[in-house]
Amino acid sequence: MMNVLSVMDIEIQLEDRLKHYMDSMDKVEFVMMLEKEFNILISDKEISEIDTLEDVLNLLNKKVDAN
Repeated sequence: MMNVLSVMDIEIQLEDRLKHYMDSMDKVEFVMMLEKEFNILISDKEISEIDTLEDVLNLLNKKVDAN
């Protein structure tokens, strides 16, 4: 995850809205990278609920714990 964000050369806080840093295509690529990196599947519904970095981390914790 940090690879994607570090390429952007920004500092992002947990509560920051991702839409301020990436467009919808970036978000799709980001989700695909998360799925590959953590060997998980993220549904369209879950993607639509991702708004902040904290949302991403909470989803990852839930998915990884389920595996």
